[in-house]
Amino acid sequence: MKKLVIVESPTKARKIRGFLSKALPSDHWNVVATSGHFMDLPKKSLGVDVTNGFKMSWVCTNRAVRTRISDAAILADQIYICTDPDREGEGIAQQVFTVVSKKLDAESIYRATFTEISQEAVVKAITTPGKLSLSTMSTNVRSSTQTSPSMRTSSVMR
Repeated sequence: MKKLVIVESPTKARKIRGFLSKALPSDHWNVVATSGHFMDLPKKSLGVDVTNGFKMSWVCTNRAVRTRISDAAILADQIYICTDPDREGEGIAQQVFTVVSKKLDAESIYRATFTEISQEAVVKAITTPGKLSLSTMSTNVRSSTQTSPSMRTSSVMR
């Protein structure tokens, strides 16, 4: 079975490819990196449709990365989105999902997270993945565009 793993860092991609090919050799593993965010809000427009439930409009900022992920997704039977388990990672996961969900059914796309780059942690995350939580990804993206409580002006400073 052809499986695609998507991570943020090219260095992580190389290490993880080695771990998976040794630990789970019966599957064909392709590991690609996003190198961070590859989509952003447009610079020349608001990027948020206020009349349509505040739907966000994204533009690709790195076509080479989007093409690499898209091409790899076409060849995959299963996809594991393994971006970091933080707000930035969830935002990147949503960008990846936007690209790969056009190539493969959502039932074959998984979310796997790990907090260390070791063979044991990576294999455990890949063999026990979760389903993507679109609400978690959307919440993290929405909250990153809103002012955090710590950034709000206090009533004393107004």
